Amino acid sequence: MALIKCRECNKEMSGNAKSCPHCGNPNQPETIESTGKKWKGMQLWAILIGVAGIILFVKSDHENTVSAFMIFGGAIGFVLGKVGAWWYHR
Repeated sequence: MALIKCRECNKEMSGNAKSCPHCGNPNQPETIESTGKKWKGMQLWAILIGVAGIILFVKSDHENTVSAFMIFGGAIGFVLGKVGAWWYHR
């Protein structure tokens, strides 16, 4: 049974205690998001591809099919990344 410091009053308390005996602050572990980096990376790449497609569309003659595919692919990739991050979130 290790002693830890209360996050509220900084006094020592048992690590197994449900709350601090001094101030009553609940002893809950900090929540860390554990969504996989591959889903976040997929979202980042999708955003970059979509933005590149928008820039290419604006700079070209507005009839560039490559830029349309990049924008559409970026949007689809972003949505898939969001769904994957939600589905595999722990």
